[in-house]
Amino acid sequence: MKPYLRYAKRIEIIDKQLFKDTRNETEGDFLIEILKTVENLQEIGLISEKIPKNNLRLKSFQKKVRDISPNIVFLKHREYVSRGKNHDRFLIVDKNKYSIMFSTSFNNFYLNSEKNEFVSKAGFEIVFKKGRKFY
Repeated sequence: MKPYLRYAKRIEIIDKQLFKDTRNETEGDFLIEILKTVENLQEIGLISEKIPKNNLRLKSFQKKVRDISPNIVFLKHREYVSRGKNHDRFLIVDKNKYSIMFSTSFNNFYLNSEKNEFVSKAGFEIVFKKGRKFY
Protein backbone atom coordinates (compact mmCIF):
# COMPACT_ATOMS: atom_id res chain seq x y z
CA MET A 1 0.00 0.00 0.00
CA LYS A 2 2.98 2.26 0.52
CA PRO A 3 3.10 3.59 -3.08
CA TYR A 4 -0.51 4.79 -2.71
CA LEU A 5 -0.09 6.24 0.76
CA ARG A 6 3.49 7.51 1.04
CA TYR A 7 2.77 11.11 0.00
CA ALA A 8 -0.83 11.37 1.20
CA LYS A 9 -1.82 14.46 3.14
CA ARG A 10 -5.30 13.22 4.04
CA ILE A 11 -6.63 9.73 4.74
CA GLU A 12 -10.27 8.90 5.33
CA ILE A 13 -10.90 5.63 7.15
CA ILE A 14 -14.32 4.20 6.36
CA ASP A 15 -15.71 1.21 8.23
CA LYS A 16 -19.29 0.99 9.46
CA GLN A 17 -18.15 -0.96 12.55
CA LEU A 18 -15.05 1.13 13.32
CA PHE A 19 -13.97 0.81 16.99
CA LYS A 20 -17.04 -1.26 17.91
CA ASP A 21 -14.91 -4.18 19.17
CA THR A 22 -14.43 -3.45 22.85
CA ARG A 23 -12.30 -6.53 23.59
CA ASN A 24 -9.09 -5.73 21.74
CA GLU A 25 -7.20 -3.10 19.79
CA THR A 26 -6.38 -5.13 16.70
CA GLU A 27 -8.04 -2.78 14.20
CA GLY A 28 -6.39 0.28 15.73
CA ASP A 29 -2.99 -1.41 15.64
CA PHE A 30 -3.55 -2.51 12.04
CA LEU A 31 -4.54 1.01 10.97
CA ILE A 32 -1.56 2.51 12.83
CA GLU A 33 0.82 0.25 10.90
CA ILE A 34 -0.76 1.44 7.66
CA LEU A 35 -0.53 5.11 8.71
CA LYS A 36 3.16 4.71 9.57
CA THR A 37 3.83 4.40 5.83
CA VAL A 38 2.59 7.96 5.24
CA GLU A 39 5.43 10.48 5.33
CA ASN A 40 3.55 13.75 5.93
CA LEU A 41 0.03 12.94 7.03
CA GLN A 42 -1.89 16.09 7.96
CA GLU A 43 -5.56 15.03 8.28
CA ILE A 44 -7.51 11.91 9.22
CA GLY A 45 -11.22 11.51 8.73
CA LEU A 46 -13.27 8.74 10.30
CA ILE A 47 -16.52 7.61 8.73
CA SER A 48 -18.51 5.00 10.67
CA GLU A 49 -21.57 4.48 12.76
CA LYS A 50 -21.63 6.84 15.73
CA ILE A 51 -18.58 6.47 17.98
CA PRO A 52 -19.12 7.64 21.57
CA LYS A 53 -16.59 10.29 22.66
CA ASN A 54 -15.54 8.10 25.60
CA ASN A 55 -14.73 5.08 23.38
CA LEU A 56 -11.42 3.76 24.73
CA ARG A 57 -10.38 2.21 21.40
CA LEU A 58 -10.87 5.55 19.65
CA LYS A 59 -8.90 7.42 22.33
CA SER A 60 -6.05 4.89 22.14
CA PHE A 61 -6.00 5.14 18.34
CA GLN A 62 -5.91 8.95 18.44
CA LYS A 63 -3.04 8.91 20.94
CA LYS A 64 -1.02 6.48 18.81
CA VAL A 65 -1.65 8.57 15.69
CA ARG A 66 -0.46 11.70 17.50
CA ASP A 67 2.66 9.81 18.60
CA ILE A 68 3.63 9.26 14.96
CA SER A 69 2.23 12.56 13.64
CA PRO A 70 1.93 15.19 16.43
CA ASN A 71 0.32 17.91 14.29
CA ILE A 72 -2.39 15.70 12.83
CA VAL A 73 -5.88 17.14 12.48
CA PHE A 74 -8.79 14.79 13.11
CA LEU A 75 -11.62 15.86 10.84
CA LYS A 76 -15.17 15.94 12.18
CA HIS A 77 -16.58 12.42 12.35
CA ARG A 78 -19.01 11.62 9.55
CA GLU A 79 -21.69 8.98 9.75
CA TYR A 80 -21.46 5.93 7.50
CA VAL A 81 -24.39 5.92 5.08
CA SER A 82 -24.97 2.47 3.68
CA ARG A 83 -25.97 2.18 0.05
CA GLY A 84 -27.75 -1.12 -0.21
CA LYS A 85 -25.58 -4.11 0.65
CA ASN A 86 -22.31 -2.13 0.65
CA HIS A 87 -20.28 -3.49 3.55
CA ASP A 88 -16.84 -2.75 2.17
CA ARG A 89 -14.27 -0.75 4.10
CA PHE A 90 -12.15 1.94 2.53
CA LEU A 91 -9.09 4.10 2.86
CA ILE A 92 -9.62 7.20 0.73
CA VAL A 93 -6.45 9.08 -0.15
CA ASP A 94 -6.41 12.87 -0.59
CA LYS A 95 -10.19 13.36 -0.95
CA ASN A 96 -10.53 11.51 -4.25
CA LYS A 97 -7.10 10.52 -5.55
CA TYR A 98 -7.25 6.80 -4.66
CA SER A 99 -9.65 4.37 -3.02
CA ILE A 100 -8.31 1.31 -1.28
CA MET A 101 -11.18 -1.10 -0.67
CA PHE A 102 -11.05 -3.89 1.92
CA SER A 103 -13.66 -6.62 1.64
CA THR A 104 -13.40 -7.41 5.37
CA SER A 105 -13.52 -5.25 8.47
CA PHE A 106 -10.30 -3.77 9.82
CA ASN A 107 -10.94 -5.60 13.10
CA ASN A 108 -10.43 -8.95 11.32
CA PHE A 109 -6.71 -8.22 11.03
CA TYR A 110 -4.47 -9.08 13.96
CA LEU A 111 -0.75 -9.28 14.61
CA ASN A 112 0.66 -12.79 14.54
CA SER A 113 3.48 -12.29 17.05
CA GLU A 114 5.33 -15.45 15.96
CA LYS A 115 5.61 -14.22 12.37
CA ASN A 116 5.53 -10.50 13.26
CA GLU A 117 2.97 -9.84 10.54
CA PHE A 118 -0.71 -9.02 10.30
CA VAL A 119 -3.03 -11.82 9.26
CA SER A 120 -6.78 -11.94 8.78
CA LYS A 121 -9.37 -14.08 10.54
CA ALA A 122 -11.40 -14.12 7.29
CA GLY A 123 -10.74 -14.30 3.59
CA PHE A 124 -10.40 -10.87 2.06
CA GLU A 125 -9.57 -8.82 -0.97
CA ILE A 126 -7.87 -5.44 -1.22
CA VAL A 127 -8.67 -3.43 -4.35
CA PHE A 128 -6.84 -0.28 -5.41
CA LYS A 129 -8.72 2.14 -7.64
CA LYS A 130 -8.17 5.62 -8.94
CA GLY A 131 -10.75 8.13 -7.75
CA ARG A 132 -13.21 8.10 -4.88
CA LYS A 133 -15.25 4.89 -4.77
CA PHE A 134 -17.22 5.62 -1.58
CA TYR A 135 -19.55 8.58 -1.04
